Amino acid sequence: MFINDILDVEIRYIDAKNQKEMNKELEMVAIELKEKGKNPYVIPVGGSNGLGSMGYLDAYQELEVQRREKESRF
Repeated sequence: MFINDILDVEIRYIDAKNQKEMNKELEMVAIELKEKGKNPYVIPVGGSNGLGSMGYLDAYQELEVQRREKESRF
């Protein structure tokens, strides 16, 4: 939340009862942002798509480099 405050992130809470409602709400917000000239990218819940998976891989690789540099063990 600290970083969100620094970056002036707008957080919206919704009352979705299931995944279908969540997806609909995300799409509505994306449309609203596009109408304001923004370029939103809707991240699936849990980041469970190809791009999200690559993010986890990149994070692991970065941690591994740091581990080697510090000669640490996980």
